[in-house]
Amino acid sequence: MTHDQKIWFITGCSTGFGRALAEEVLAVGDRAVVTARNADQVKDIVAAHGDNGIALALDVTDPAQVRAAVTAAEDTFGGIDVLFNNAGIGYFAAVEESTDEEIRRIFEINVFGLSDVIRAALPGMRKRRSGTIVKFSSIGGLRAFPAVGPAQRLRNTRLPISPESGAESWSRRYPARQLRRSDSPPTALSHSCD
Repeated sequence: MTHDQKIWFITGCSTGFGRALAEEVLAVGDRAVVTARNADQVKDIVAAHGDNGIALALDVTDPAQVRAAVTAAEDTFGGIDVLFNNAGIGYFAAVEESTDEEIRRIFEINVFGLSDVIRAALPGMRKRRSGTIVKFSSIGGLRAFPAVGPAQRLRNTRLPISPESGAESWSRRYPARQLRRSDSPPTALSHSCD
């Protein structure tokens, strides 16, 4: 059986699921652009895989850095087959304890950062008429928990680019076998939320 090598662009790989996914993608022989705010934190992931992986600094709240990272991926590997939007933060506080600054930070990373990465990668996928976009969302979008009020509000906001919305619009805009999207709300994972 031959392996159809895919090119992955994975955000948020310094810890947790992003790190584990990047390691597995490279272990099966796919190529990966492994990103984190500090590229030094992910260089070890790509070190043993030669030209199949590159480690890039990516702060999803910096639109210029987002575009530069996607351009570097396309220049290095010729495109992106799978965009895996993993970067995100959790926030634990009661609604009345939250500050505007903290709530805006959640939106900057989890909404606008997600949107910027998708917007940067989509033109290349559209040009190649192929690609998959995956976003890990949160079980919090489906079930309420105490002490996560502001994050809960975000997860239940039905924005056009939110993981839990837009499926019908997406399927009409991008015909089958061209561009696909997948949203996955995980159960609770043990990882740092920074």
